[in-house]
Amino acid sequence: MFNMVKARNSALTGVVLLLGCLTDALANQLQDISFSALPGNRVEIVLTTSEPVSQPASFTTDNPARIAIDLVNTTSSLEQKVTPVAIGLARSVTAIEAGDRTRVVINLLEQVSHEIRSEGNKLIVSIGAGSGAGSMSATSTPTASVASSRNVPGRSGLSLQNIDFRRGTQGEARVEIELSDPSVVVDMRQQGDRVVLDFMDSALPPQLARTLDVMDFATPVTTIETRPDGRNVRMTIATSGEFEHLAYQANNTYTVEFRGLTKQEKEARRKEQQVYEGERLSLNFQDIEVRAVLQLLADFTGLNMVVSDTVDGRITLRLKNVPWDQAMDIILKTKGLSMRRNDNVVLVAPTEEIASREKLELESQQQILELAPLRSELIQVNYAKAADFAALLKSTDNKLISERGSVSIDERTNTLLVQDTAAKLSEIRALVSELDIPVRQVLIESRIVIANNDFARDLGVKLGFGARGTNSSGHTGVVGGGLPGDLDGSAIGSPGVEIPAGTGNQGLLVNLPQTLAAGSGGAVNLLLGKVGSYLLRLELSAMQQEGKGEIVSSPRVITSDQNEAT
Repeated sequence: MFNMVKARNSALTGVVLLLGCLTDALANQLQDISFSALPGNRVEIVLTTSEPVSQPASFTTDNPARIAIDLVNTTSSLEQKVTPVAIGLARSVTAIEAGDRTRVVINLLEQVSHEIRSEGNKLIVSIGAGSGAGSMSATSTPTASVASSRNVPGRSGLSLQNIDFRRGTQGEARVEIELSDPSVVVDMRQQGDRVVLDFMDSALPPQLARTLDVMDFATPVTTIETRPDGRNVRMTIATSGEFEHLAYQANNTYTVEFRGLTKQEKEARRKEQQVYEGERLSLNFQDIEVRAVLQLLADFTGLNMVVSDTVDGRITLRLKNVPWDQAMDIILKTKGLSMRRNDNVVLVAPTEEIASREKLELESQQQILELAPLRSELIQVNYAKAADFAALLKSTDNKLISERGSVSIDERTNTLLVQDTAAKLSEIRALVSELDIPVRQVLIESRIVIANNDFARDLGVKLGFGARGTNSSGHTGVVGGGLPGDLDGSAIGSPGVEIPAGTGNQGLLVNLPQTLAAGSGGAVNLLLGKVGSYLLRLELSAMQQEGKGEIVSSPRVITSDQNEAT
């Protein structure tokens, strides 16, 4: 029993120690990223952590040129994910926290040798040092290997084992390729909306030669096509929308991650992107003077270039088929220079010198404005109110007049009296000309009407039948209805036959007439048929009455658009 209790206490102690170790391991934070320029167009990037850091795993990619460093059990406390560098071949540094690790990606203009060393809680990356594709100062073997290299000889037996697609919690896409050996060389490049990966000297199993449709996952990736390409394997990843992608390798798994850009990131990218349209050129110089390179660009473009005496230093360039204005921009940013262009003349000087010069020019213009003589001018206002213009000019938010200027109005002639400098008077005159225009008017009309709402419509009918004949005894008779009517039975008479008095208007079977008022209806008699001495007659009558209205008044009011009518 004592042994069991002792064993239980030992186990609890071990768990507590293990949890303490895990807490300490996860307590490290990436606190700062700094950089500095070194001689020979080199740059040194320093990653500062809260705790000492051991030699991390790292790998490189050729296209795009990047150096990726994985800080295991480390979180990031940086306010910004991207740190611009723009020194030498280093463009920027991106820190991304994923799970229990933080990945630091150094974006380069092209792949260059580098060295990584740790000094306490600082991880120092020297870009441009050493002679290999990448060197480590520690002897420990990293868990990630080189992801792309053009100098590794081809070897047989390499292949792709599996291709998998996963969707992250934030809508990102991950394409995971399992390799037979971590030394498989991968060349990745972006071509428009497609990302192409070439796995050098590798085979593709038949079951993996297919196209995966992943559009339904709602990620930037739509399809993944994998097929053999000679001795290599080519994977083409089709995308949609704006995105950023990152490739990294851990042991035998090569991962390409895609993340869609937010609206704010898209706007920031459009502002940062600069379109270069100059004629393309190639430059390849080792330790050349900056002034000499600027002279070459001036000769190439035919521009008149003025270079300040304070521009000095040397630079190493290797640019292939790039626009000349992009080459100029790279050189200026690398050496802390700026340029101002006036027609066909370009001025190149240090950024601080140009900023100081422009500041002096603004101060000089302000002094000239303060000392300029005042002039008075009458400005006629035709459509608006002069008082409204005066209030606009005097507004403290707009500051359309100078501190010494003044504005008054003449309500009788609707005129502005402005006193200010000649430059300000010209601005005010142009403003009044733009705003003093006729505005659209709105017509509001109403009617006062006396109307009668009486309406009637009626329909009537009379139907009668008459016959005349002689029986065997020689008597003549008339057949008709017993209702009074006005259909004359004499029409069916025959020569020599008389109809008894009082029977001519009694030949109606149906008598439903409509009483017609004068001028409001009408009637029509129809002869429907007559065969021998038989006659069928019909009379229709109709009436319709409508009430009429009288317009008493029609008031109207006209006002300007967006103004209340009074």
